[in-house]
Amino acid sequence: MHGHRNRNVPKFFLVFNRPTLTCSTLERTRVAKPKYLFITVDRPREDHHGDAEAVEQARTVAGMVDWAREGENLFREHNLDCTRAVSSAIDWALESVNELIVLDDDCLCYPAELAPQRYDLMSGSRA
Repeated sequence: MHGHRNRNVPKFFLVFNRPTLTCSTLERTRVAKPKYLFITVDRPREDHHGDAEAVEQARTVAGMVDWAREGENLFREHNLDCTRAVSSAIDWALESVNELIVLDDDCLCYPAELAPQRYDLMSGSRA
């Protein structure tokens, strides 16, 4: 029952320049096939060697969702830096839904269906 409920909680996948971890996280997420999945990818930093290729590879992987889902992709046109890219992307997703489970490309997760805890970010309490 708990896993089924979490399948319906929208997932928000933050992606940047880690194509291998992006692939691993997407594979684990694919097991659960969440009904709602929002994906955001910032643009590469101009002053970081290797970012352009890594970000493009991560974008390609992030675009490989192969199950029916609700949600959208937000692939940035310009780099916003970590703070602005993340906060504005969360705001973007929350325009469509009222809660999210956040998945990050540098944290290998359990399948999204097995997320052990949920927290109400507004009240700071466990939901």
